[in-house]
Amino acid sequence: MPLTLVGRRVIVTGLAGSGKSTFALALAAKTGLPVVHLDLHFWKPGWVAPSETEWREKQCGALAGDAWIADGNYHETLDLRLERADTLVFLDMPWWLCAGRAFLRGFRRPGELPEGCHYSAWLRLRGKSRLSGRIWRKRR
Repeated sequence: MPLTLVGRRVIVTGLAGSGKSTFALALAAKTGLPVVHLDLHFWKPGWVAPSETEWREKQCGALAGDAWIADGNYHETLDLRLERADTLVFLDMPWWLCAGRAFLRGFRRPGELPEGCHYSAWLRLRGKSRLSGRIWRKRR
């Protein structure tokens, strides 16, 4: 993608395991735009999900700036990102590749976690195994 076609507010979305974070970080390195990892903003301490209203407000705050790359899914709030974005990147990778990547991610320690969220090796592996199954079920 030629960088001249990239705007200042970019959405990066796709199946879990499609490479959203990797792509967002590479794009940020080339453009200087800050990355907003939605997962880091979504979870409350102890892996508690916010209410939909709370999440919409928090996301509006996280994306209030004039320049960002928003990395994540959260389809129920996609409308908020689309209202502000000028570029959309959809990573359309094969489901089997995404499921495999998601599963393997369970063996790696994440670089950054939401504040107050513990992620033991067992929780990672269990969570990523379940995520791989969801990817398979929603592959269409």
